[in-house]
Amino acid sequence: PRIHFAINCASRSCPDLRVGAYLPRELDAQLESSTRRFLADTRKGMRIQGERLFVSPIFKWFRRDFAEHSGSVLAFIGSYAPKELAQPLSRFTDRDLAYLDYDWSLNDLDTGS
Repeated sequence: PRIHFAINCASRSCPDLRVGAYLPRELDAQLESSTRRFLADTRKGMRIQGERLFVSPIFKWFRRDFAEHSGSVLAFIGSYAPKELAQPLSRFTDRDLAYLDYDWSLNDLDTGS
C-alpha cells in the first residue's frame, strides 16, 4: 500500500514527488520515507483537529489496500505516522476518520525565473 505515496498526479493534494528515482536496492526504504513524509504533512496527509482525525481521501479510495496490509486503515496510519502522534491516534477508530478536501488543482512549479 505504500505505493500510493510514491504515485504523483501533479495535483496539490498528491504525495510530493521525491527527488531522485526509485531504485530496486533502495525501494523499501524509499517507500517507507515517502509514506512517512506524506503522513507528516498536515496539509494533505493527516492531522488531528480537536476531536477529529482528518486523513487524505487516499485512505478512503484505497481502504482495502491499507486494511489488508495492516488490519485496518488506522493501524496502517499508526505504523507510519510521526511518533508524537502515537498516543493521540490511539483514541480513534476507522469509523472516526474524516477526510481532508482533495485539491485537484495543478501544483505550481516555482522555477525561480
